[in-house]
Amino acid sequence: MPLFASNEVVAALEARIHNAGDHAALSDLVDLAWQRRQRDPDRACQMTEALQERLNLQGDGPESQRASARLALVRVDVMARRASCEAALPLWQEALAAFEALQDPIGIGDAHFVAIGLWRNLGNAALSDQAPSLALSAYLKSGDVTRQWAARAVEIIDLLFAYPKQGQTELDALLRQEGPRPGIYAQALVAQCRHLVATMLGGSSAECLRLGQQSVDDALGCGALETAATHATALAEFFRGIGDTHLSLDWAQKALHWAETSQSVLAQAMAMGEIANSLLQLGQRVEAKDWRGRALKLLAALPHSTMACELLNDAASQAELEGDHDQALTWFSQAVQMPERVRLLENVFRSCNGLACVHGRLGDKDQALGWAEEALSLAQDQGNPRWALTAMCTLAELPVAGGSSDPLARAQALQGFDRAHAYANETAQGLPPPFLQWAAGLQAQEGRFEQAHRLMRWAIQSRGHQRSEESAKQAAALRVRQEVESLQREAEALRRQHEVEAARSSTLAQALSTLEDMGAIGREITRHLDFEAVFTTLYEHVHGLMDAYSFDVYFVNDARTTRTLVFGMEGGERYPVITLSLDPGHPGHRCIVENQAVLEEFEPNSGGNIPGTADSLSVLYGPMTAGDRLLGIMSIQSPRAHAYGKREVAIFKSLCAYGAIALANAETYQALQQAQASMVQQEKMASLGQLVANVAHEINTPIGAIKSSGQSIAESLVQALDEMPALLLSLSPDEMPAVLELRHLLRRPAPMLSSREERALVRDVTSVLEAHGVPDARARAATLVDCRFTTADLPVLVPLLANPRLDTILRVSHNLALAFNNAANINTAVATVSRIVFALKTYARQGHSEEAVPMNLRESLETVLTLYSSKIKHGTELVCQFDCEGRIQGFPDELSQVWTNLIQNALQAMNFSGTLSVTIARGEGELGGHHVVSICDTGCGIPSEIQSRIFEPFFTTKPAGEGSGLGLDIVKKIVEKHQGRIGLESVVGEGSTFRVVLPALGGQTG
Repeated sequence: MPLFASNEVVAALEARIHNAGDHAALSDLVDLAWQRRQRDPDRACQMTEALQERLNLQGDGPESQRASARLALVRVDVMARRASCEAALPLWQEALAAFEALQDPIGIGDAHFVAIGLWRNLGNAALSDQAPSLALSAYLKSGDVTRQWAARAVEIIDLLFAYPKQGQTELDALLRQEGPRPGIYAQALVAQCRHLVATMLGGSSAECLRLGQQSVDDALGCGALETAATHATALAEFFRGIGDTHLSLDWAQKALHWAETSQSVLAQAMAMGEIANSLLQLGQRVEAKDWRGRALKLLAALPHSTMACELLNDAASQAELEGDHDQALTWFSQAVQMPERVRLLENVFRSCNGLACVHGRLGDKDQALGWAEEALSLAQDQGNPRWALTAMCTLAELPVAGGSSDPLARAQALQGFDRAHAYANETAQGLPPPFLQWAAGLQAQEGRFEQAHRLMRWAIQSRGHQRSEESAKQAAALRVRQEVESLQREAEALRRQHEVEAARSSTLAQALSTLEDMGAIGREITRHLDFEAVFTTLYEHVHGLMDAYSFDVYFVNDARTTRTLVFGMEGGERYPVITLSLDPGHPGHRCIVENQAVLEEFEPNSGGNIPGTADSLSVLYGPMTAGDRLLGIMSIQSPRAHAYGKREVAIFKSLCAYGAIALANAETYQALQQAQASMVQQEKMASLGQLVANVAHEINTPIGAIKSSGQSIAESLVQALDEMPALLLSLSPDEMPAVLELRHLLRRPAPMLSSREERALVRDVTSVLEAHGVPDARARAATLVDCRFTTADLPVLVPLLANPRLDTILRVSHNLALAFNNAANINTAVATVSRIVFALKTYARQGHSEEAVPMNLRESLETVLTLYSSKIKHGTELVCQFDCEGRIQGFPDELSQVWTNLIQNALQAMNFSGTLSVTIARGEGELGGHHVVSICDTGCGIPSEIQSRIFEPFFTTKPAGEGSGLGLDIVKKIVEKHQGRIGLESVVGEGSTFRVVLPALGGQTG
């Protein structure tokens, strides 16, 4: 916050705090206390006490320390203006130490800036002169331009009073400085510098007036009321100097008002002193004496201020003028006895010269002579010819002061006159007419009538010049008064224009605020894609913005003859759905026909808009249209007559438009949801079709094997049964055990042999048969091998080798072996079919769940892989690596669709020939608490330029008619529904890997 913020900024701060209520930021409250220290000192001090209590409860952090130090500065500033300087000093020292500990350059600078007035009131001129430089040094570190200019301007003001020319040079340098312009408070101080330059160094009256007025206006514009008071007092002195005492009095009274508001004792005393001077110039000596007495009484609390010395001199001068020499002597003596550090040299000279005059009139010529010589010595030391001439005139009058008729005294007096006359000629000054008249009287007493006559003529001429100067001053004062009146007229015109502009700005600001609010409301309404949410949001905002005891939304039939209340509220209660007629004269029908809001006012007791509802006196209907399409009607009602003006109608129309957009969006969203559901279903059906084809192929193969094996069994058994009875009857008792053992060998499972293994076995069996003298050994060996006999089985057959019906035994055995083998084939086929049916049943059982359930990723993947087994086993190598079961909370049917789509894409990418790798791994690092499913193929890969688009809806790399482009989009949405993510790594010509990361159940990746 600046040293003094503009009134507009403070008003905005107050409004923000008011709107925040009990939740107002502490920093805002501290800033407001700081800005109120001159606008309303009492309120500022009350705030500092309350805020300090809050800070005491918050602890002792840096921000609390900074705020406490700032609040201390507020109290110091107020106490210094109230003349409680001694009590303020330790508090100021604590605040400065706190800011220094915080290394806060703004705080340090503000502390020194506040100390300027503190040191002046304490009479410490050295520290008062040093304070602006210390403040400037801190402000330079802060980068605050306005504060830098303010400190520099205070330095220049002090310099102007001591050395006007040097002060002007410094001011010119400041004004030539490049960079950003300062704020309003620094502008006020700079205007005061320029006013002083114009006043001291011969600027035009108009310029002095303009700059003085600007300095006051700027100070008032930022709440620097003490500054405004001191600048107004300077303006009053300016007007008194040009002879317009009435304007001087007017400005002095304004200065007193601002000084009293800021509670500045010093500024009040200055304004009172100027009022006294103006009244004295108007000849109102009693009133002037009263005001001066009041000023001196105030300054009793500031005995060391420079203003006290000046007021004592003014009071003494008036007492001397009125002949009260004793009182004049007292006040001049008090002034001259004040500490040297608080006495301006001009005041010291006035005191010394005044004491010389009073002592002379009281007959104490030695004292008078001493004070007069001291006054002359001071004037000569300062090189001030005006002071020196005044002192010489006083010295000349002293010998005859009190009416002495001593010729020697007259001679001394005339010598003093000659000395003053010579000095006046030397320094090009005029002698005062009263002094010339006094000298003429002395010459007449000495009988020098010619010299006396010459001096009298000179005095008359000088008085004529003086009157001419006064006339010139009066003319100048008249011009200035005219300029003031012109400026006042301009200011009044500007004020009125400002009021008009302010009203217009307020209207525009209100409109802008309403537009911003409506924009925010519109965004909130249109973000909903559900009808009920749209209606509820509309009702909340309508109810908050306007008097809407009743709120209705209707859908209208195509013929526009009926309206169905789809959402209605009255007094916070919901209506039931009801269908009403929509007659041509009804305001709802009119708003449709006219395509604009319709406002109706009804008489009391005319009945409610809907049967059973409250009586409405003000009713607004508006169409909810999107383009040329009517989506509905919105209505609000109030039991108050004339409840809706232009503003309410405009807001209502905007809400109707936003509601229409929201309803259109909701309709479109529903249509999109339906279309998406349809496309998702189509994609599911396509995936299911592929699965069905795979399952059909997978089941057809074992069923065909069962069919052919069954036919073979039947043929083999018929042949075996035809020959077996005769064969059994022909066997001897010794051969029967061998036949029984043969039966057991035929029933055992036999390994599948390659062609080479089978040929080698035939050779071995042939050799054994030949060794036993079996004829046609080669053919019989081949039959035995077909029966799955090995050389290890031949010892069992030896008893049968000599049987003449050996060929019959071999044929029956072969047919039985075929039957047993085909039965085994049937069992294998049935197991295959059972496995497929189980996987299909598992897939089908998943169904659709509204809520996620605990599930196993491994089982989900194995189910889909089983259904794709026919596609995988022909030319595709499947590699599965499951590091864990992959327990998650999910939707099984939807994840099965994910695996189906990814596995099908992988097989197609490899043209069903390559390596398909499926893994489940525990996430590590940033993936801790997740499972990572990877499906990798060695197919053609995906070009890098299109990898970022593969999850886009309707994007596909497949030929026309082979892909919808929705598969991976659906996959991505399903994965995201599980709070997971899917990624792709692909190299053209090497293959692709899709990784699906899913959160583990309970964060445990077991």
